[in-house]
Amino acid sequence: MPIRALIASFLLTGIALAAEPAGPASRPTKIDLKLLFAGQPSTPRAREFVEFLSRHFASVQAGDIENFTDDQARGFDVVLVDYGGKTFNWPKVKVGDTYSRPTITIGVPGALLCGNLRLKTGYL
Repeated sequence: MPIRALIASFLLTGIALAAEPAGPASRPTKIDLKLLFAGQPSTPRAREFVEFLSRHFASVQAGDIENFTDDQARGFDVVLVDYGGKTFNWPKVKVGDTYSRPTITIGVPGALLCGNLRLKTGYL
């Protein structure tokens, strides 16, 4: 009998949560950060990343990884560097030693960027 009571309580909890009205109070607010997504803006991968991030962050802008510079990162709280290419001809991201923006790197260019900045997170 105890297992049936446990299952019933889980079911009732699920039904109660599903029945809650979805109004403005239940919608999560966006995180108040400005993000720069430096990738390949014309690809489906980049568009999907930007669309996803835009649902969760106050401001998201797409930039081209081919032209990424220290100056582009100014005014943003976080930079995401991504390259989804499957060739060995990936862009070489170049930033100076004074680059200090919080940055998330995805893919080979990210590892190269970390290596250039002498960070331990290169190829993990």
